[in-house]
Amino acid sequence: MAPKVIAFCPEPWTAEAAQLLKRAEAHDTTAGSETVQHIMAAGLPLLAARDEAGELVGAYVVTWNATRRDLHVWAAAGDVRGGDMTAAINADLEHRAHLLGADLISCHTRRGGLVRKLTRAGWGVHGVILRKFVKATQ
Repeated sequence: MAPKVIAFCPEPWTAEAAQLLKRAEAHDTTAGSETVQHIMAAGLPLLAARDEAGELVGAYVVTWNATRRDLHVWAAAGDVRGGDMTAAINADLEHRAHLLGADLISCHTRRGGLVRKLTRAGWGVHGVILRKFVKATQ
């Protein structure tokens, strides 16, 4: 069986898309500094995928930095029956990177399964962020 084709198109921000992307906040690597609310307020572009019935099945937010020639994914989420959303987003990113002449695609995650899956797709780990939260004394 051929993999399900999932197409992403630019869409205006909606409450529906924000709700879907809020799932990514459970895996936030920024200690809350880059929430979906912040991403929406900054006006970052939304790419969305809809099924045949028009239901939102996936979305991601990506920015292009022409100076560094890279695409950065700020948030991504979705579910699709009979498809692989991670593979679909990766394929769409690679297509956009090719069209833009990008040299690099990046994202931050703390999801071990996503790291393994993206590594199999040619991504590499380029650093680790360590954090230690300390309570301020008064």
